[in-house]
Amino acid sequence: MAYGKPRHTIAGPVKVAYAERNTGAVATYQKRTSTLYPTSDSFTWSVEGTDASSFRIDASGTLRFTSSPDFEAPTDADGDNVYTVQVRVTPSSVPPVVQALPAPRLLKTVTVTVSNVDEAGQVALSSESPVVGTVLTATVSDPDSVWTSTVAWQWYRLASGSSAGTALESATSASYTPQAADVGSWLVLPGWAWRREEGTEMHTTLRKIL
Repeated sequence: MAYGKPRHTIAGPVKVAYAERNTGAVATYQKRTSTLYPTSDSFTWSVEGTDASSFRIDASGTLRFTSSPDFEAPTDADGDNVYTVQVRVTPSSVPPVVQALPAPRLLKTVTVTVSNVDEAGQVALSSESPVVGTVLTATVSDPDSVWTSTVAWQWYRLASGSSAGTALESATSASYTPQAADVGSWLVLPGWAWRREEGTEMHTTLRKIL
């Protein structure tokens, strides 16, 4: 009796889009039933290939990152946020009829593309307790990367945390020295910066009571 090649034994996506900072499953794979293998036979899942160290797969065939991926710090081999791995399922035993045939295709190549997510930036002041006559300096940080040379600053004075602000004349740099007129009021510092990847505007505000 002649037998053809055993058919594919893994069902599941070959291309997956995955957002950075995600902690959920990448995809779930299933073994297709084959008459060449006993239905009671056990199978073991594994992951291999160029970027295998970034992934794990459990006994149910669920593929996951070993740690949540960061678009700004990719761990794939060529650093382009496109991860390539092979999902393999291995039977605990190989029936004699299969041993005489070409090797069954128990391997599926999977490409996972990690996408960027807009993450909030933050502005920090050099002092948590501003006082008159002491320079305050602001710094901006952003997981999505910011060209700090393009940040535009404007300091405002508010009578209360919810009132409208008054722009402080000439206070358009990252540093400002509180004046006597600022005592008892709020300082608001919006910073506008251009993101490196998207080129989109970011608006970050920090308020401190003097």
